Amino acid sequence: MQKNIKKEKREAKENNSGGFHAEIDASGRGLSLSVAGVYSIMDFSEEKVILKVKRGRITVLGGELEIAVYENKTVEITGKITGVNFI
Repeated sequence: MQKNIKKEKREAKENNSGGFHAEIDASGRGLSLSVAGVYSIMDFSEEKVILKVKRGRITVLGGELEIAVYENKTVEITGKITGVNFI
């Protein structure tokens, strides 16, 4: 139990230091990807979204992609997501 608590604290500290956090869930139209720690949206189309994060870029590929949320360094992308790459 003690190990898990230390690990959770370390992950929270890493996220607060400017890293990013991503979660993906099923939605009515396909998938929903939420990314926290985004500095900017570098490119956007219905087939590709490129996000700038502290240590690189995240590229989301798919079809019918939409940006549902963009606030407080958090971006939520919905649509038919077929791939996510971190560069």
